[in-house]
Amino acid sequence: MMIKHATSINELFSESLSWEEPIFPLIYHKQDFLSFVSSAVGGNFHALVTSRDGVIRGFLPWFELFNPLYGLVINSLPWFGNQGACCMFINSDSTDVLSLLYAFKDYVDSSPDFFSATLNISPFDPYAKVYDKVFSDTIITPRTAQVLLLPQVIDDKNTALMSLFTSKTRNLVRKSQQQGFHAVDGDTDIGWDFLFQTHTENMNAIGGTSKLYSHFDAIRQFTSKARRILTLSMLNDEPVAALLCLYQKPCVEYFVPVIKREYRALQPMSFLIMYEMINAVKNNYTYWNFGGTPDSMDSLYHFKAGWGAIDIPYRYFTIISKEKNIVRADIERLLSAFPYYFSYPFQLISS
Repeated sequence: MMIKHATSINELFSESLSWEEPIFPLIYHKQDFLSFVSSAVGGNFHALVTSRDGVIRGFLPWFELFNPLYGLVINSLPWFGNQGACCMFINSDSTDVLSLLYAFKDYVDSSPDFFSATLNISPFDPYAKVYDKVFSDTIITPRTAQVLLLPQVIDDKNTALMSLFTSKTRNLVRKSQQQGFHAVDGDTDIGWDFLFQTHTENMNAIGGTSKLYSHFDAIRQFTSKARRILTLSMLNDEPVAALLCLYQKPCVEYFVPVIKREYRALQPMSFLIMYEMINAVKNNYTYWNFGGTPDSMDSLYHFKAGWGAIDIPYRYFTIISKEKNIVRADIERLLSAFPYYFSYPFQLISS
């Protein structure tokens, strides 16, 4: 068993490495997506690669950011809960996963000025239970992803797909299809500007944290056109909603949905989701991942569940330096020091 430490994305994906097919391919482990994250969040990239008998068995990527007040924060991966941790190939087994996890833990333990390290494992991770052997004594934060198993066939009435939805969602889809919407390719300057501006308006309306224009620009610059689809819902030649999905077989990632608030009752987002789901089935995708939903957002959770999405648990494993004391007053400073990184489980901070 050999462990190699790569310190750049290009080094990790160098042509000299012999790559196998991942057990469950995720867009989060692809070179173009990692390049986008690097542009968006800054910090330094690292990865551990494990090989056996001269053949690579998998890798574990992360980004790290240093702040002189707190120290070093490590995330696999940062930026709004991106899933990272181990990407294991079809020739791997649990021994290979353990080799990566123990090597990662050794790296964390030996890092000077270490503050925290978080692994955000995927709900599709085939080795999810292996992490407990290494990180059972860390802070474990449960999360829930909402995932729809797409049908394998489509017909003129989309019967198989519609049958997965609740009656309320079926009615919303039918309503949306009666409003005169039509879908157009939004991968243009106008489409991306609409996505950013409407996203900012939507997040401001609910007091959320909006993504920067530079982040959208980085997605467009670094992710390949084959992996991203931005679709606009048009009404009378005016965009009223947009949906950015990321594609990596077998999974579609429901990434950034936006909607003009004054058109919400007409259901242009339901129109777009149905439109993209039909295309996903036609192109032989298996899963539609709505992603995680915060516990405080009940209406969003029920909206996703209405599409037939089932709950799949996943977890954050966070190692915290025992030498650092954090109080409630630190939260805003931590958010400022480590933007777009998971620095600490804030729910555990006492008042």
